[in-house]
Amino acid sequence: ESKVIPIAAFDIADFDKVFAVNVRSAFLGSAEAVRIMMGQPDRGKIVFTASIAGLKGDPGVSVYCSSKHAVIGLARSIMKECGPLGIRVNVVAPGPVETRMMRPLEEGLAALMGTDAAGFQAALSTAIPLARYAEAEEIAGTVAFLMSDEVPYMHGEVITVGGGLYP
Repeated sequence: ESKVIPIAAFDIADFDKVFAVNVRSAFLGSAEAVRIMMGQPDRGKIVFTASIAGLKGDPGVSVYCSSKHAVIGLARSIMKECGPLGIRVNVVAPGPVETRMMRPLEEGLAALMGTDAAGFQAALSTAIPLARYAEAEEIAGTVAFLMSDEVPYMHGEVITVGGGLYP
């Protein structure tokens, strides 16, 4: 669960949990994947899931944003290390997605802005040029595209899927 908490009030145990879930898991999973892929004749592809939050910063979500920045940095380093081995590495950075994870974020960010969750969701949807949150299947389609053989030269890219919200 993502928490909206100002940096001065953020508990170190929650910080460690966010980094364990978002960064440590990406590191451990990709390290094992690379070990396996190095022994395969066709090598492989890795797609990390970051967030548009990993390309910017917002109040109240500094720990989440910094963890997603770390995922992008990890992917960019692995990309340079593994490209010569024939392993392609890319990142998908979604904007708001219609999932359970958005509810506590909407509530927390709304409180920070002095509005309610419905008002925050309406304002955010209005800020997105496509005027809605993404569906999970739309993010999955982007991952499938990056994992396909249709784009053999896409390597080291951070693909935002935010309905035009970013940049």
